[in-house]
Amino acid sequence: MELKIKLGVKVKDLLDKILLSNNVIDEFYKNYENPSFKKWILNILPEIEDCKNTKQDNPWHVYNCLDHILHSVENINKLSKGIDPKKNYYWHIQCFFMI
Repeated sequence: MELKIKLGVKVKDLLDKILLSNNVIDEFYKNYENPSFKKWILNILPEIEDCKNTKQDNPWHVYNCLDHILHSVENINKLSKGIDPKKNYYWHIQCFFMI
């Protein structure tokens, strides 16, 4: 049985939509507040909370680890306009799952 959140959206489809959006950071945190999404994503990647709580206190890393990852995915969106959508999708997934 597939996990669905409000409005019947499959959670995996929602994650795909977030990772391919132009506002990855905002979209991720907005949806992370949804208990169904949060439970699903933490079941797959329990390290997300560790990443969220890991500060990178140095001049080259102004974000916590999770924000750094989300910014990286968002920048892939900006740099990969016009790329084959299938390849583009795999770059996003690979970057996000480097957690």
